[in-house]
Amino acid sequence: MKYLYFKIVFVILIFAMIFTTKSQAKYVINSNTIAAILNIDRTKPEIKIINAKKTNYNNSTNTSNVIITIRVIDKNVKKQIDVSKINVLINNRIIECTKEIVNLKNIDNGVEFDLLISNIEIDNTIKITLPNGFIEDGSGNTTQESEYEIKIVYQ
Repeated sequence: MKYLYFKIVFVILIFAMIFTTKSQAKYVINSNTIAAILNIDRTKPEIKIINAKKTNYNNSTNTSNVIITIRVIDKNVKKQIDVSKINVLINNRIIECTKEIVNLKNIDNGVEFDLLISNIEIDNTIKITLPNGFIEDGSGNTTQESEYEIKIVYQ
């Protein structure tokens, strides 16, 4: 009789363990391994000319400054912009001038900056050429060579 009681308790414990859905352990080991981080981006950065204005006209040298607002549309644009690659043309001739980036700011889907071109003689039209790879994004996509003819407004 004494062994029968142990057998019944043992069978009940076995059934209880089989039909129990919750398991418990004193130590739980979690292991996460990152196999690869992929940044798939096939879109090239897009450049748009927003505004152009002529400022600071100097009568003695007959020169002025031009500020061109450029918007680059891409979410992962690298902020390193080499202005020495920009060519400024007046009457289809490349001219020597001082170029610099001012007011670089982030916008929702890219960056926007003002390109200051100093000490140039112009009437109303200027051309700028931006070479291949002028702007690059985080995935290595670059802009294609582009040329913009811009009408300048004096302000």
